[in-house]
Amino acid sequence: MIDDDIDEMDFFLFAQKEMPGRFTCSYLADVTEGLKMILDMQPDLVFLDINMPRMKGPDFLMHLKKTGLCENIKVVLYSTNITTSDSRMALSFGAFDCIQKPVLFTSFCSMLAELFEKLGHSGKKQ
Repeated sequence: MIDDDIDEMDFFLFAQKEMPGRFTCSYLADVTEGLKMILDMQPDLVFLDINMPRMKGPDFLMHLKKTGLCENIKVVLYSTNITTSDSRMALSFGAFDCIQKPVLFTSFCSMLAELFEKLGHSGKKQ
């Protein structure tokens, strides 16, 4: 997970407890650190905030795709508010999905379960 708001990590940590064995989660607040982690860990799925301070999520996604080193990694762009144009842009840049951050924890767990199903497995690394 790459997000400049550490509070977002709480949802992932709580969901990890509710869905044991489904995924592990790492948190980074900066895209530079995020790129290093992605290259080192080669996770299955990365959640990337659209509105990052140094480099916007879609720009980082384009950079990531251009490297060619992360072809098998699915990136989900997300934000508190997602417009139709945000979603179209994210998908055109190669995002696996583009979602709005759920407010309710139960909705968040459901969203994760749907994403894992869409991936075709339970999810192992994130």
